[in-house]
Amino acid sequence: MPQYHREHKRNNLKKYIPPKKDCHGLLRSPRNDTKAGLRHNLIISQIHKLLIKRQKTVAIAESCTGGLCSALLTQVSGSSKYFILGVVTYSNKAKENILKIPASLIAEKGAVSKETAKLMANSIRKIASSDFGIGITGIAGPTGATPKKPVGTVFIAIDSRDKKICYEFIFKGNRNAIRRNAALKAIELLKTLFVKRNSAVS
Repeated sequence: MPQYHREHKRNNLKKYIPPKKDCHGLLRSPRNDTKAGLRHNLIISQIHKLLIKRQKTVAIAESCTGGLCSALLTQVSGSSKYFILGVVTYSNKAKENILKIPASLIAEKGAVSKETAKLMANSIRKIASSDFGIGITGIAGPTGATPKKPVGTVFIAIDSRDKKICYEFIFKGNRNAIRRNAALKAIELLKTLFVKRNSAVS
């Protein structure tokens, strides 16, 4: 079954064709480990250099990834120049109490939804006073799926003062693969948004 993503700004669903440096397919088999490691290290190195060069900062609110995105962004020495804050708001109560996401919204839309992801990204950016905020929420499995939201469903939102995006992904693989791919995809989306944002003003 092909992977899909939804860009909620356009409200359309289409087949996702990963770029050459995409993080899809990680951890499918041991023989992919070396190539996958080189690929995700390249992405992390690129965003590391971009954030330092542009003197921009980032904060992350994670749920299903359990801190993996924060761990990846801080694995490079010097990341304290741009990484301000990372929180794991795993439960609904944590989302409500720390990120101030209304309980009514979670009850209506679900903790795994575009609305929740967007508020997670916006709230963490404001709490940390950072340039970018990332929100990640999803179903890593093997339990928790619904007819409309299968295992692997992940919403990733990135929030800045002048740009806000939210994508829905359906990642394949086991729990570890889904969590890792979601964390890496969030970093890749940040890099893509960052490059587009700065190209537009340069």
